[in-house]
Amino acid sequence: MVKIQKIRSVIKKVGDAYVIGIQEQLLDYLGLKEGDEVEFEPKKVFKLAERVTGSEGEAKIKLTDTCFNYGVATLSVNDRHLFPQDHNPFLLEIDGRLERKHVASLKIAMKPFFDRHPGLRKKEHITIKVVKPSEEYKLVY
Repeated sequence: MVKIQKIRSVIKKVGDAYVIGIQEQLLDYLGLKEGDEVEFEPKKVFKLAERVTGSEGEAKIKLTDTCFNYGVATLSVNDRHLFPQDHNPFLLEIDGRLERKHVASLKIAMKPFFDRHPGLRKKEHITIKVVKPSEEYKLVY
């Protein structure tokens, strides 16, 4: 079960516009960085916030020959928001040990894991569970 986080924001009126400070995880999900100027309806932001911090606490990795031949675990586009931005490190517990990983173009390098577990070829997928969003995850198979 994933702990649901509250998204805190600060809303300031500047002239005729409002400036909303939102959580970094939501910025990552939207593909924005601090300082970007965007226009949107506040209602939509809070619906996105529910999706980012809600019960979606795991990513399914489909096991293909690419996993075993090249050691690459590929995230689906729909699961990408569960992880930090490309090249930002996070911890992934694999076989009881924490390893520093990062996402690069929807891919996570996991060659040693796949080499140690060739028997997983019979399975359809493995799961990466979110322990602490953007920081710590656990591989389940």
